Amino acid sequence: MTITITLTSVGLGLGPFDIYTDDDNYTTPVVLGISTAVLFNGYVCPVIPDTATIIKVKSTGEQITSILLPIEGRITTQLPTPTPTPTNTPQPTPGATPTPTPTISPSANVYTVSFVPIVITNLAYRKQVKSYVTVTPALPSGHSFILYYENYVLATSSGSLSYSVLSKTERRSDVISGYWDRASAFINNDDTVDEPHSETETNTGKVKIDSTIIESTYFYAETIGDVLIDPQSDYHLNAKCRITNIDEVTGGGTYVIDNTNYLIEVTVPDL
Repeated sequence: MTITITLTSVGLGLGPFDIYTDDDNYTTPVVLGISTAVLFNGYVCPVIPDTATIIKVKSTGEQITSILLPIEGRITTQLPTPTPTPTNTPQPTPGATPTPTPTISPSANVYTVSFVPIVITNLAYRKQVKSYVTVTPALPSGHSFILYYENYVLATSSGSLSYSVLSKTERRSDVISGYWDRASAFINNDDTVDEPHSETETNTGKVKIDSTIIESTYFYAETIGDVLIDPQSDYHLNAKCRITNIDEVTGGGTYVIDNTNYLIEVTVPDL
């Protein structure tokens, strides 16, 4: 099995370290010569026997000491103050020696954040889609993060329109009316007489997501075209929202953006 061993503080004269287990009554080290720096940053040890229940971390440097740490329960145990071993070369005694504290902890939870688009309308001249924020594995109670996003819209026309056209995207909520950080591009049919026209807008925003609101916060994108004109030759509409960044707030863990499902987008005509 694999465990992570971390030294949260290190005293003078400690290290390098050997790792033993009770699988063979601490006879043969499973790992030799792990440096203080590696253990300080968290050493992932993949060679712990499946039958082991306790490991021994032994310092083999100027000061020799060891500690037994139970694996089950992942209990943080304080390493006793090292007892110096006499050597031929005297070493100066510091005024205060920090006590190293090795801990065994699992690798930090990794949460993948993504959009899962839900199609509302899919007509040749009108598209509507929305997406709630999905976290895998499910976000535990007490965990929260800040989600940063970007709304972008575009509307262009090359000739006269019978009706006005619109692209828009925004954040919404199932429990609070209104919208946030809307980006919209609107072309009035009066604006397009005898000349091309183009509108675009980008807005950014952020929202705190936790287990109480993740099921009610969603993002919405819509394009409304001219029902009487073939969009292939007269206008183009695009609206999209994408996740740009994530910051952990409470509960710990690492948050990553799903690089294949970070975007909702609608386009008229279809790409």
